[in-house]
Amino acid sequence: MQGFNVDGWLAFALTLNALVLIYTYVIFPFAMALIGLRQTRTPSKVQDVVDGGQSLSVSLIIPAHNEEAVIAEKIQNSIAIETTDLETFGQKNINLEIVVASDGSTDRTNEICSAEPRIRLMAFDTRRGKSSILNDAVTASRGEIICLCDANVMFRKDALRRLVSHLGDPEVGGVTGDVRLKSEESSFGLAERLYYRLERSIHRGESKLGAVMGVDGGMYVIRRNLFQALPQDTVLDDFSISMNVLRSGKKLLYDHRAIADENATELAADEFRRRVRIGIGAAQVLRRGVHPGWGQVDRMLLFVSHKLLRWLSPLLLILLFSLLIAWAPRNPLAWLVLVPALLASLLCVVGAMLPSSRRTMIVALPFYFILSQIAIAMGLIRGSIFRSSGIWKRTKRERLQDRAVEP
Repeated sequence: MQGFNVDGWLAFALTLNALVLIYTYVIFPFAMALIGLRQTRTPSKVQDVVDGGQSLSVSLIIPAHNEEAVIAEKIQNSIAIETTDLETFGQKNINLEIVVASDGSTDRTNEICSAEPRIRLMAFDTRRGKSSILNDAVTASRGEIICLCDANVMFRKDALRRLVSHLGDPEVGGVTGDVRLKSEESSFGLAERLYYRLERSIHRGESKLGAVMGVDGGMYVIRRNLFQALPQDTVLDDFSISMNVLRSGKKLLYDHRAIADENATELAADEFRRRVRIGIGAAQVLRRGVHPGWGQVDRMLLFVSHKLLRWLSPLLLILLFSLLIAWAPRNPLAWLVLVPALLASLLCVVGAMLPSSRRTMIVALPFYFILSQIAIAMGLIRGSIFRSSGIWKRTKRERLQDRAVEP
């Protein structure tokens, strides 16, 4: 076509693509980190949550499937949660109901739970998936506040109090905390810890804006009246619950002082499967329109910046790489980006072939990043073509007390 400037269009497409990726992984996280540095407000008193009462009822719901390796430790951890002496939060005590929703467990999970009288066991004979048993467990529970957590996540004693304290503000609908991964044994622990530090800094900024884009499913609380039954095949249940809170107009916060500990994924194959599932869930979320309302402009912008662009980044990276290859013969400047990209790919291959090399950041970082991008891309494709399932293969559990835990 006469007048068509190939170099100009390639340069424009490359620049636009690069700017979107830079915004996603540099500008937006940096902006949220700056916002997160603002002074944190003092939580309102918990006594405002319940009119005329001296105690607050909270249901701690633990979904479980074949969790015999960790469930005894989880039960003792739940029983040890501080529920009295809450004068600093304006409340005398929390009336805590501990519910284990066992999803077709075939090991000793039910037996272990039944031996503890302080645990309310809901044992489902047939495995139906997490979302399905959550619906039943929340309906059957008695608490005015619902705390949802994972069986392998161990709360610090004051974590629940800190989460619940924010609900004294009637504008707050839910609160999530800092679930810290114990990734010392993971072959890519360095990169994983860096990733979660980045996530937490984003959460702190979003929290100051009243709209965390997704709770940590390992530990969070919401008001009972904000829980909406989930479709049985929901993949990202914690994200869907988060979006329901935000769509209601309530705030969703993050409290870095509410801490829990969780074993990280040791094997790259397990982490890859987990990331594929996130991609499948992302496709489901986009297909169903599970996001802030279109009229919630500020929250929609956070959703696009934190979630949508990151989910789409594998496609953007493939496009960027293709454009660079097409542009390289025409302009040597393309090699300034293409060479580092090829080097990162090579280091990823080294990390895949030599697991011990992932102990160094120079290998762990590109390996973890590229592994995640490939997995998300595969998940998006699978989730777009095939019907999703609410049932998945659970990662092998190990008792947290068997590992070193920071004080």
